Amino acid sequence: MKNKIPAFTTEMIKKHRLQNLIIAGLFFSGVACLTYLVVKSFRANRLSTAEGELSCVQQKLPLELHDERMAGLIDSHQQLKVMTNYFSCNPIRRGELVYLKIADNIAPAVRIVRGVPGDKYEVYKVADKADHWRVKINDEDVKAANETLELVSKFAPALRTYQISRQGILRENEYIIFSNTTPSLSDSSDLGLVGKDRVLGRVFK
Repeated sequence: MKNKIPAFTTEMIKKHRLQNLIIAGLFFSGVACLTYLVVKSFRANRLSTAEGELSCVQQKLPLELHDERMAGLIDSHQQLKVMTNYFSCNPIRRGELVYLKIADNIAPAVRIVRGVPGDKYEVYKVADKADHWRVKINDEDVKAANETLELVSKFAPALRTYQISRQGILRENEYIIFSNTTPSLSDSSDLGLVGKDRVLGRVFK
C-alpha cells in the first residue's frame, strides 16, 4: 500500500513554489530596472560630457549665421544651435562660442570667448600703425584667424580704460569676447569687458 501525501503538505508545496516564482519575478524585474537606470545614467553622462549641464537651459534654438566676422571658425549661413541661459549652471570657458547681447536695438551676435576671470590682459598701441591697438591675454597676442587681432580707435579703447582701473586682471564675471576678424567689431573692442549678463547662451555647431 502506497503512502499518501497529506493534503496540507501538497498545499504547502504549491505555496512554496508560488513564493519562489514571485521572488524570481521580483528579482528579474529589479535587475531590469537597475539595468535601465545604469544605461540612462551612462547616456546622460555622455551628453553632459559633450554639452555640459543642461538643467538650466531654457530653450534650444536653431540659428543661421549671417555674420562674416566669424569667418575661419564658422561658415556664413552655417546652421548652429543656441542654448539660452546655458551659463546659469555652466562656467564660461575660453574658446567657447557664445551668443552675445550687443545692445537692445541690435541683434545678438555669435562671438568667441578669449579672456576669463583671473586672466591677465594688456591693450597696447601698434607702433607702426596710427590708431591701431592690440590685445595680449596671459602675455600672448590675441589672434583672429591667421593674423593678430587689432582694434581701431583714435582714443584709448574701453578695454584699455578697464585695464588701468583693474591692474590688467579680469575679475569675477568679467570676460573678453571677440569676433574672428580684424579689426574686431561688436564685441570687447567697443563694449570693453563683457559682463556675464550679456552672454545670453552658448552656441554649438
